Amino acid sequence: METSTKFCHRCGHPVPKMARFCSFCSAGQSLDAATLPPTDVPYNETAHPELLDSGLLYFRDSFKLNKRLGRADFWWSKLYVLTIHSLSGIVFALLFGLNEKLELESGDSYVGWVLIILVIYLVFFLIAGLTAEARRLHDIGLSGTHLVLHLIPLIGTLVLLFFCIQPSKQFGNRYVA
Repeated sequence: METSTKFCHRCGHPVPKMARFCSFCSAGQSLDAATLPPTDVPYNETAHPELLDSGLLYFRDSFKLNKRLGRADFWWSKLYVLTIHSLSGIVFALLFGLNEKLELESGDSYVGWVLIILVIYLVFFLIAGLTAEARRLHDIGLSGTHLVLHLIPLIGTLVLLFFCIQPSKQFGNRYVA
């Protein structure tokens, strides 16, 4: 039995079988597209999300908001960043502890430089973390402006956590590239 419609490969809406473009999302359509309704599949940019690949993806896209970040890549990258924070915390603690032992007789100290490096480190990771959350929100079909929920103590963070554990949304998602 031949059907006269197919489903858009981008948004999942039904379109006429001979349509070259989807009338909902304007995505180009192939004439031999399947007529079965599409199903949502998990999205991850890395083929097999794991600690190193997802962590490198996190840093590579630190200043990009026009992408998506799949659930597995997001959580693996969070573990990667936690590991970096733990190791760098030990290094900064050692540097501050050594300052007392190495302080020169003239009273010179390198703590000021360490604090400058620490501020740059924290600003970079704040920006990278917020853009990663915005890309994760894009993956579930929400706008990155939902990040303002962080301004609501505890409840806003819990709501964003709930959003971040949701599965990818492929169809009907305006952020699908």
